[in-house]
Amino acid sequence: MKDKNRLLTIIFIAIIAIGIFIKLYYIHYTPTWVRQHDVIGFGAEEGHAAYIEYLLNNRALPDFDPRSRWGFFQPPLHHIISAITLFISGCLGFSEGQSQENIQIITALYMIGVLILSAGIYKRFSENAEDKKIGPIVAMLIIAVHPMFTIMAGSINNDALALFLSVLALYFAIRWYENPSIIKIIPVALSIGFAMTAKLTGGLVAVPIGILMLIKLVEGVKELPGFKGSKLSKIIFQYAIFAVIVFPIGLWWSIRNIIKWDMPINYIPPVGEQLPEDISLFRRIFDFKLSGVYPAIEGKNAGYSEFNVIISIIKTSLFGEWDFSEVSHKLTLLSWGLFVFAIVLAVIGLIATVYMTFSKNSGLMLEARVVLFGTWITYLMAYLSFALGYNNFSAEDFRYAAICIVCEGIYTGLFYERISSKVFKRIIIGGSTIFALLSVMVYFIIGLKA
Repeated sequence: MKDKNRLLTIIFIAIIAIGIFIKLYYIHYTPTWVRQHDVIGFGAEEGHAAYIEYLLNNRALPDFDPRSRWGFFQPPLHHIISAITLFISGCLGFSEGQSQENIQIITALYMIGVLILSAGIYKRFSENAEDKKIGPIVAMLIIAVHPMFTIMAGSINNDALALFLSVLALYFAIRWYENPSIIKIIPVALSIGFAMTAKLTGGLVAVPIGILMLIKLVEGVKELPGFKGSKLSKIIFQYAIFAVIVFPIGLWWSIRNIIKWDMPINYIPPVGEQLPEDISLFRRIFDFKLSGVYPAIEGKNAGYSEFNVIISIIKTSLFGEWDFSEVSHKLTLLSWGLFVFAIVLAVIGLIATVYMTFSKNSGLMLEARVVLFGTWITYLMAYLSFALGYNNFSAEDFRYAAICIVCEGIYTGLFYERISSKVFKRIIIGGSTIFALLSVMVYFIIGLKA
């Protein structure tokens, strides 16, 4: 038994190591102008790269309406960190081009952080089940090498930082819930606040965390209804500290722009390739037309722009918005395999999510249900609202709800621990293993062809 446990521990560590390797390898062969979102390019007048250069050159925030230059409406935390990276790289003697590439080191570190935090969250939710050593392996097979996180590791926009800080907020919130204190709630507030300063939608993570805080408040009322010196008063004081920290940090950018430029807090510029106006809501959900395994965009000679949101969730999480047949036609067969097993895992993940959240037999603790399901449903609903509310292809990119992959990966691992069906266990471990292998193979081969 000890030898088996040791072997499983080695496998778990190896999967994490491979997850780190594939991200570092990806940023090694992917330039800052390849497979990016709204970056445009350094030396341009707009886009994330121009935003970073503006901060570096002017040592100040934009002194004009952020809506007047594409991409400048975003909160500036990631761009400030990236500008500092450019400055330090220049001081260390790196060329201008290499300094720009070094920004990907920062985004890759964010995604490595997401991987490590996901493992930490899993550990806190896992119990002494018979298969507790295999459960985390299943979770890491899904999360560690998932293409979504590999692509985000090389994307120099603000998505990676917002995701990292959101997952960090969940981790700190779990620790706070276990033993509430001022010292533990401060990191929760800072993580949420800075997530919003990286990207305003980072504030969505406050929904499940807010539910956790409400539960703890109710517990305080039930245990000690008195106010003075009670647990309730201590909890309320912690919430006051939380609010004092999170609101100024999270909303200062939006308030600044409202005051100076009358820019709406939820401002979103027109983005992406517009979908045909005659596509009904029914077709966007139930029309499963496929032209191939890669995302179909008319502007890239695909013949039409893919409009089915469910297909877009799978495709964009695996391939971003790109057609890898342009890199190598030999990848297509592997990509089809990756697509099929992603669907298999998505179905298993959905079953795991429903069972672990709502079944009395799941044995999952309340805080785990709140954190995992609360996060999953909040971001999924926000994604669907955005994707179906804006009639363009870019709104369908699942990177906006990438945290759902973390939740489903953890759910699937915990589900594996608790079910008794050996057949279902084999399907889960087999499906997740093949998915991980195909994911690594696809993104490794792309590097060989780069």
